[in-house]
Amino acid sequence: MLVSNLIKNIEAVIIDFLINICKKHNYVGVLLRSYHVVYGLNTMVYVLYLVFSVMLHPICLLPQLGSRMYEFIILNFFAVFFFFFVFEGCTMYKFEKAYFNDNINLLDPLICFLGEEANDFNRLSCNCDVYMFSAWMFLAVYLLKY
Repeated sequence: MLVSNLIKNIEAVIIDFLINICKKHNYVGVLLRSYHVVYGLNTMVYVLYLVFSVMLHPICLLPQLGSRMYEFIILNFFAVFFFFFVFEGCTMYKFEKAYFNDNINLLDPLICFLGEEANDFNRLSCNCDVYMFSAWMFLAVYLLKY
């Protein structure tokens, strides 16, 4: 209970800090939202890139990532993965929801495509599924390649 309250307070401080910065400099909010969207898309692209580069290795025309670069990508991914579960959801999404006063998520088109309603419960569930799929793909590629 005490740890849960501490985590909620830390997340509230982070969100308030970001909102205060955005109030001073309007463009920062747009930059943060852009980074959030691009980071999510880049994670999906990295997973697909790594899977295809391993599957098609003998005939692959894609440049091969070195093990240090791959380890950096994995470390970055698992840091975000860890904080996603510690804060019980995406802190950047909660910031965007508070600052922009909208209820839009990057996974909303996927959720609607699956025939579900785009609400916070389905978003969290879909995010967890995407993170788990990506984690397994990263692990499989790393074990197969290195």
